[in-house]
Amino acid sequence: MSLTENVGFRVNVEDFEGAMHIHFLDLFIKLRKNYGAKRLTLQSGGSLNAALLREKLIDCVSLVVAPALIGGADTSTLIDGKSLQTKEDLKHIKALKLKKCDKLKNSYLHLVYDVIN
Repeated sequence: MSLTENVGFRVNVEDFEGAMHIHFLDLFIKLRKNYGAKRLTLQSGGSLNAALLREKLIDCVSLVVAPALIGGADTSTLIDGKSLQTKEDLKHIKALKLKKCDKLKNSYLHLVYDVIN
């Protein structure tokens, strides 16, 4: 899809019964067809990020890095979901190409990457 226009949607996936069974490609096609959406910005958590990346439905990643360190075994990450465990799973690794880097106030960084595979 050619992504050139911004259309804002806010969806709380927890509001949907059976949300984990959403076929996102179909959803995105319907948003384009029915509402003219050509570019979507998703603010999601690690599990949804992983699912969308593995289905090749994300072509750009925009991150704001805060100057703080947070960790722990149960701390969510940018990409959660099922761990890669086999050689076949390696196809799910996504390389990024830095497109833009801006230094913001208070040592924050805004990084924009293209997903290249």
